[in-house]
Amino acid sequence: MNSLSQKVVSYENAISPGNMTSIATNAIFSCQAPYKIPDIAHAYSMSKESQIKFYKHHPASFPKLLQEKGIKTAMLGNISILSEVYDIGINHGFDELIAMERSDYDPPWITQEALNWLDRNDQNSFFL
Repeated sequence: MNSLSQKVVSYENAISPGNMTSIATNAIFSCQAPYKIPDIAHAYSMSKESQIKFYKHHPASFPKLLQEKGIKTAMLGNISILSEVYDIGINHGFDELIAMERSDYDPPWITQEALNWLDRNDQNSFFL
């Protein structure tokens, strides 16, 4: 960890845009304040109509902006509510979506999958 900490940027005073996963991650990934994206910020699923409306009015996304700079992007974990994995969320433009849906939340299992991804992708700039 000490070696890794010397190679990364560390933010010691970060403030979340919301108090729930859906609010915070959708706000960050869409580059929008939660009040500007109420259809997705406060919902764990959305209609196809709401998805189309969102894409029409909010085309930019944080992962897409990173991709334009040549950075590989991936979202990994229990992500069905945050993405279009099961056609209920928003596609924020990640290169790769790795959904590991389980009835229990198992951080060691997710951590191992993240380490496997890092082993396959550590030669280039990335956002995981």
